[in-house]
Amino acid sequence: MLAERPRLGFIGLGSVAYHMAKGLHEEEGYERILAYCDGPRNRPPYTPAFKDKAAGAGVTLVNTLAELATGSDLILSAVTAASTLDVVQQTAPHLTPRHMFVDMNSASPEVKERAAEMCAARGATFVDCVILGGPSMLKHHVLLWTSAPGGDVRGAWRNLRGLRHPGRPLHAQAPRAALDVRARRRGVRAGHEQIPHADTSH
Repeated sequence: MLAERPRLGFIGLGSVAYHMAKGLHEEEGYERILAYCDGPRNRPPYTPAFKDKAAGAGVTLVNTLAELATGSDLILSAVTAASTLDVVQQTAPHLTPRHMFVDMNSASPEVKERAAEMCAARGATFVDCVILGGPSMLKHHVLLWTSAPGGDVRGAWRNLRGLRHPGRPLHAQAPRAALDVRARRRGVRAGHEQIPHADTSH
């Protein structure tokens, strides 16, 4: 269980992380949120323009994942699906039992499970998190569904609720449960959209 107001660190500062951090800074009073980026456009050494943009959301950019882990308790990964596993592999050596690693990426269930194993090997809690909504409009109020191995999901949910995230904890042992639910929801929506179209074509 993390502190009531854990120290926050984002990996990636694209649209999702930026708007969530901005909301937490402006509405919830988080004064120092860390972020580390290693993308094609933004990576150390960061440009002055990117530093200014981050500062406007209450974010302090750091130059290494080690620095991010040292200064954070709750780490939220918001990168690309293709980068998900690489990011966990690079972060894992710096994780300790006090860390909670929240993966908000749309990676495959197999990647989520491997990521959970790497975090568990360091004693850290892994949380699979699915974003249902647009952070650019809702900021940190965006709907989140979370799942975590074993009984950790309840503790993970309490910590995310402490950030005033709306959403739903999935009481399942599989770290991929949140991702599986999103896939089923998409399939149902696609089915409802296709059926009327098929009916009217006759």
